[in-house]
Amino acid sequence: MTGCLGKLSAQSQYAFVRCPACKHETLLLSRFNGIPSLPKNFGLLEIIESKENADKAPASASTIDQERAKHRHLCTEHDEPKKVYCYDDQVLICIYCQIYGKHQGHRCDLASRLATNVREELSKITVQIEEEHEKIVMARRAI
Repeated sequence: MTGCLGKLSAQSQYAFVRCPACKHETLLLSRFNGIPSLPKNFGLLEIIESKENADKAPASASTIDQERAKHRHLCTEHDEPKKVYCYDDQVLICIYCQIYGKHQGHRCDLASRLATNVREELSKITVQIEEEHEKIVMARRAI
């Protein structure tokens, strides 16, 4: 018996208990076992059961893929995120590999900065391709 419900049922011969979820009032009769006579919260029981089943179930393919992806972005040597791109070796590395490790002295930059530059370059190329495509369409119509 929980403390709050125990105090409530001990206050009088009967008491009303309001469900915090659905706001339904249930009469708690002390002569009919009181708290144990309360209806079950099937929603909560279902959540608990699904959590227990998930804990027992083997890891799904998507969970395994997420773990692999997380480890792909962590340096195996320093267990740090790979946020630096080494131009010399063309690989993502962690900051410790750049400063203290085998990539010390290499041409490096933040991967986020490289990604921004690549996006800008791709955007320019896309515009050029669209312009060329438009010229080709116009030339075809002229024929």
